[in-house]
Amino acid sequence: MDSPEDMLKPLNNRERKAAIYRFLLTGFFTLALLSATVLVYYRMPKLFDSPSRTQPSTNLPQPDTLNSQRVLAIQQKLQAAVKSLRTPYVMLLVDATPGMQTFLPALSEAAREINTISANVTAACYRDAAEGAWLYESSATRNQDPASWLQNLATTVVYDQDEPEAVYYGLREALQSGALPGEATNVLILVGDAGNHAQAEKTKVEPSEIVTLLAAKHCHFAAFQVRHPTSNPALFATQLKEEIMEPALQAMFANKDNTGMKAETVPGGSTLYRDKANQYLLYAVGKKQTLSSALLQKEITGFVENAIREANRQAQKIQDLLEGKLSEDEPQEILSTLARFNVSLQDVQYLQAALRAKSGKELSAGFLFFRK
Repeated sequence: MDSPEDMLKPLNNRERKAAIYRFLLTGFFTLALLSATVLVYYRMPKLFDSPSRTQPSTNLPQPDTLNSQRVLAIQQKLQAAVKSLRTPYVMLLVDATPGMQTFLPALSEAAREINTISANVTAACYRDAAEGAWLYESSATRNQDPASWLQNLATTVVYDQDEPEAVYYGLREALQSGALPGEATNVLILVGDAGNHAQAEKTKVEPSEIVTLLAAKHCHFAAFQVRHPTSNPALFATQLKEEIMEPALQAMFANKDNTGMKAETVPGGSTLYRDKANQYLLYAVGKKQTLSSALLQKEITGFVENAIREANRQAQKIQDLLEGKLSEDEPQEILSTLARFNVSLQDVQYLQAALRAKSGKELSAGFLFFRK
C-alpha cells in the first residue's frame, strides 16, 4: 500500500504542471481573442452599427485615412459655437409713449437682474414717426447703463397725436443694431401696448424684414402687451403673432410641423402664446386690462433665464461632442444649432468616426504593449 507521500506525488509534480500549463494556455488564447475582438470593433465600426445609426455616412475616416485638417476645422467650428452660445446678449425694447411710464421701474429692475447673470444688456425705445429724432433711441448710443436709462426714459410726446406706434420700425432698428451680434445667444424682449401704426413713409417696414432678421440671428423673442388700449387698432398681439412670430419660427425651423404658437389662458383674462421648444413667448392682456409691474418683471427675467439655460444646455452638448462623450444618436437634437455655425451632420459623423478611430489606435497600442 502506498504511503500518503506517494499518493500526493502526481498532484504535486506532473499533473500540477499540466494543470498550470493548461491554465496559462487558456488565459493566453482568451486574452488574444479579446484583443482581436476589440481591435476589429474599433477598426470596422460599420459592422457593429445598424443602418439607422450610420446613415447618411459619406466619407467617414478610417484609422489610416484620417484627414487631420478636416477634423481640426470641425473642432474649431464647434469650439467657436460653444463660446458664442455661452455669450448672451439681451435687448429690452420698450414703447416710450404716454401710458407706459408706470412700467419703466419694473423694466429698469429687470435690466439690473439680467445683468447679474453675466448677460450683455442693452435698452432701446420706439415712439412714432411724428417724433422725428426721438422716434428710436438706445442706451448704447447714449453710452448709459440700461437700467438707469430706462428709469429716466421720457414717455411724453411732442408731435404725435395718435395711439398706434412704430412697432415694426423699432424692431427692425433693434435687430439691425450691434446690440444683438452675429452668432451669439440673442434675446429680444418687446414691451408695448398698441400695435403697429398705418406706417408713414418714414417708418414703413414690412413684417418680412423683421422675420428675416429674427431668423438670421436666431433670436429668442418675447413680446409683452402690458396694457390693452380701448381705441382701435389695438392690434399688438394679433400682429406680433401672425405677422412676426409664427413666420419667423417657420423660417428658422422649416422642417418642423409644430411651429405654431400654442395658446393658454392665465389668471386675469390674459393669454399666453408660446413655443417652448424655440423660446418664443407672447403675453397678451385682456381688453381694458393692465399687466402688473411685478408680474412683468418676473416674466421678463424668467424668460431670459430660460433662454440662457437652454443655450448653455446646447453648448454643453457640443462640448460633449468635442470630447467624444456624445453618443452617435444624440447630435440629432442639436443639428439646427450646429447649422448656425456651418457644421453639418456629415461633419459630426466624420468627427465621431475620427475620435472612435483614434480611440481604437490607442487601445491597439495598449494591447500590444501589454502582450510584450
